[in-house]
Amino acid sequence: MSLEKMDDYFNSRVEIYENDMIGNRLDELYERIANLVDIDSTSPKLLDLGCGTGLELERLFTKYPDMNVTGIDLSSEMLNKLKNKYKDKNINLICGSYFDINFGSDYDVVLSTYSLHHFNETEKLLIYKKVYDSMKSGRLYIEGDKNAKTEELQQFHLSELERLKKEQNVSDGSFYHYDTPLTVENQIKLLKLAGFTNIKIMRHVENETIGESIIIARKPNYSYLVDFDNMDWSEPATGLKFKAFANGSQQIRLVEFSEGFVESDWCKKGHAGYVLDGEFANDYNGVLERYKKGDVIFIPKGEQSKHKAILGKGEKVTLLLFEIIE
Repeated sequence: MSLEKMDDYFNSRVEIYENDMIGNRLDELYERIANLVDIDSTSPKLLDLGCGTGLELERLFTKYPDMNVTGIDLSSEMLNKLKNKYKDKNINLICGSYFDINFGSDYDVVLSTYSLHHFNETEKLLIYKKVYDSMKSGRLYIEGDKNAKTEELQQFHLSELERLKKEQNVSDGSFYHYDTPLTVENQIKLLKLAGFTNIKIMRHVENETIGESIIIARKPNYSYLVDFDNMDWSEPATGLKFKAFANGSQQIRLVEFSEGFVESDWCKKGHAGYVLDGEFANDYNGVLERYKKGDVIFIPKGEQSKHKAILGKGEKVTLLLFEIIE
């Protein structure tokens, strides 16, 4: 067989795509997926990976007419057809690779139908991690797709793709239309590695070589992540800025000191800290001690260990500090 680039393959088949998909028993799959979407909002936010012409969206727009959809696909022709079908709907369409595009955030549901069976385990884990990061806590990811029946068949398809690419001297930097489905067991393993919980197989059918499944996975409601990336800096003084997370009497601060910072009063609070980057010194009542990247600091509270941060010309330091709020 001659390999075709993914976008060229689907662009050239846009006129027959819908009849082919619906005639291939997938109408039942779309129905099942739509029934799994149960969101307590009249205008939920949905991400559709490999949205194609939007066959999976028809029933969802019936349930949620004001749904906000972001659809991603490599085929510009497929996206044009989808856009023309749903001119009056809230749809943002993006043409490009899953690996290059920012998925966005705060989705109520993410779904993918017959799209991700073209990727190996490493690639699929990257996609699952991006999906996880794009979702609200407690929300659902739904994937309906092909599966390899055994590990041996999974590896066979991957090896065949590499053989064809080598024979046809095609680039590793592009995606080609060739099915490389994973086993259900490997999909579940990757979803767990990405952080998902409550993973369930809602449908699984097989023939001699290939299977089809619907798998759902939930992003947990709880999180023990201190997400400094999404916090604003506080800048109470020249040369000092920090981000803080507090829980009861305990506090973690990401602190950055830079040239120009002058600590006017002695600090008598206790700190435990780790130097993430840079260098600085503490003045302990006339005794200087320097710290560099990778150093761990423990300062008891009290008069005996009162201290001031000292930075030389051009110096800058970033610390992670663990403190008790008094």
